[in-house]
Amino acid sequence: MFEAACAVCHGESGGVGHFGVRPLMGRNTSVSQASPENLPRVMMHGIDQHAREGLGYMPCFKHSFDDQQLAELAGYIRARDAPGQPAWRDLASTSARVRAAAH
Repeated sequence: MFEAACAVCHGESGGVGHFGVRPLMGRNTSVSQASPENLPRVMMHGIDQHAREGLGYMPCFKHSFDDQQLAELAGYIRARDAPGQPAWRDLASTSARVRAAAH
């Protein structure tokens, strides 16, 4: 899933940035923070406001992935890009809660 949906912008090289310049995921606080809430939220809803000049946007994936797929993807990203951090637990429930809160 990462290769298909994320690597074009967030690959190990930083990706090609079709939607703007993208930082490596290992530098992203959503990946390294203790709480898993923000990463599924961003994956679901995308980013439509520029954080700073030169950054583009991130498309939303809420219609592309179900909660289990988002959980697997978030777990993969956490293990890959925050290897010193413990694995997040019960990510499918976290994804379901984030999805429900948006309605």
